[in-house]
Amino acid sequence: MTLKKTIFSLFLLVLKLDLGAQLTGNLDANVNSYTNDEKRDIILKTKQLVADNYVIIDKINSIDQKLDEFINSKTFDTTSTKLSFRRALAYQLRSASNDLHFSVFPVSNFENNTGSSTIDTTYGIVDAEYIIDSIGYFKFNYFPPLNDTTKKAFDSAFKKLRRAKTIIIDLTDNYGGNPYFEAYLCSYFFQDSTHLYDIYSRKDDSTYQFWTYNILSDSRFNSKTNVFVLTSERTFSAGEAFAYDLQTKKRAKVVGQQTPGGANPGASFFINDKLKVFIPVSKTINFTTKSNWEGIGVTPDIITKKQKEIDAVIKELKRRKKSSR
Repeated sequence: MTLKKTIFSLFLLVLKLDLGAQLTGNLDANVNSYTNDEKRDIILKTKQLVADNYVIIDKINSIDQKLDEFINSKTFDTTSTKLSFRRALAYQLRSASNDLHFSVFPVSNFENNTGSSTIDTTYGIVDAEYIIDSIGYFKFNYFPPLNDTTKKAFDSAFKKLRRAKTIIIDLTDNYGGNPYFEAYLCSYFFQDSTHLYDIYSRKDDSTYQFWTYNILSDSRFNSKTNVFVLTSERTFSAGEAFAYDLQTKKRAKVVGQQTPGGANPGASFFINDKLKVFIPVSKTINFTTKSNWEGIGVTPDIITKKQKEIDAVIKELKRRKKSSR
């Protein structure tokens, strides 16, 4: 897998993978389970895939030990369904590494081998409107692949908010997605070409740079436009990247709750012909901080309770207006 192909599948959300596992799990949960020999084989193959591909090499021994303990544990013996075993295995991977991107899921659910898939024609966009005076509100729940169709959808949404003096980007339910599109959306808030971050690939031992785009289909927001990014414990991966990029560049204030902390991009690997594991294979390095939010999360500039984020933004705007008098 080339670095560019790896990057194209970056920032996948483990929660979305779990949802897929649940959907497929409903089909096999009460039909049969893995035998102990099958479980052991799955774990051993997973160990090898982690050893060969996981980007944080220092944590591989801990994961290896954790999976050995899992084989000899009560949980190993008592996971009575395929779904419960997959969840237990994913939990072992995450707890040993503190890396939330790890996931285990059925191949058929993501390889389109069975059934039909529904195309989301909204591309994650939930709302784009003015809420108070010149305050624009934009909510979307994932970053779609970067192409002419998706760019046009988001360009149209931003165009509605062109006269806004303040933009609120709601990522409280954003589970991540495509990093190229994340960089594209960041471009709306910077006047000049800006180096956002690099991604290091263990496999290629190489680094790929992400910059804002020089050319947009529509004009950028004025540098004086106030920008607020709303986050929650559900904001993940590329959603966290967007908040982190604008925050570290001092282009936006982050408002809400601490995010989970999933920064390491990954790819999926076959355990067998019916099962895959998602493993972080690359590392994000923010150009400003020379670090990332992995295992830590993005800390809001203004911490507030759920459903109180917009109130906090309005309060901050009033404070700014008062202090400028």
